[in-house]
Amino acid sequence: MDNGEIAIAVSVATSIFTLYQWLITMNSRRPKVKMLRFQIGKIFLNEDYQDFCVYPKLNCILVNLSELPNAIVSMKIFFLTQGKWQEGKVTSSHDVEATFPVMIQGHSSAIPSSSSMEFSFDKYPQESDLEKLQIRVELMDQYDCLYKYRFTRKDFPNLAVAKIPTFEEKEELLGDVRHKNDKGEPVIVRALFLKDKKNPAASEIAIREYGRNGGWGGTSLACEYIKNNIEEDTEDRFLYHDLGSSDNFSKKIYIHKKGNTPHSFEIELTYGGRAESKKFALPKEFIDFFAQG
Repeated sequence: MDNGEIAIAVSVATSIFTLYQWLITMNSRRPKVKMLRFQIGKIFLNEDYQDFCVYPKLNCILVNLSELPNAIVSMKIFFLTQGKWQEGKVTSSHDVEATFPVMIQGHSSAIPSSSSMEFSFDKYPQESDLEKLQIRVELMDQYDCLYKYRFTRKDFPNLAVAKIPTFEEKEELLGDVRHKNDKGEPVIVRALFLKDKKNPAASEIAIREYGRNGGWGGTSLACEYIKNNIEEDTEDRFLYHDLGSSDNFSKKIYIHKKGNTPHSFEIELTYGGRAESKKFALPKEFIDFFAQG
């Protein structure tokens, strides 16, 4: 091999090495973020209001595999519902501001400072959607690079699914009355029978209003109290309790009786002059109590 061929070979080798070094350098500077330890903290379902929310835990680890600093600027969560992906909406702008951007130094990692976020979904899931749960997470960095991750129920063995309404074992649902207020929001009042097996006469009927976070307030119908408020000269339908009334709305409980013996109760909701009511038969324990005199 003469000197000219040697020079050419050295030049080619140098070029290849330079190209290799350039590729290594460019690859190390190419934006690349990896997410580890992602978990869903809770799924919240409210059948009455068709509310469906997902709460991811934000203690995931974001690893920057590049030499250059980076930042995650947004997170999106998608839920597979009836075969179609739907995107969740962040319910609070404060959560976004408190969480993003997440700054990550080169070849380093970071954990979001916020503890959780709430994503709400328009379409209510079926039981099969929860059983075959599929979630997609998308992260966007400051260089507009998109990172996609897909998870199934197996990835979240301890996932909690909170459902409303729920009833205790001793609570028997007798029924409900539904209406809408002036804002068009649902108003739901339920009647629950709380049976006392040891002392049936001590059983009660709970009247509760149900909102987005469960049931609260209301009143109860007790055998002894009804008996003490029945008078011979009252009408067959008399007001038992006013749950709260104003110029725009009222929530009232009526007792229906024949003679001096009550046989049913009625829940009446009135908003803006529009009334919705429903009548319920008193449980056998109540009827037996009044039959004893």
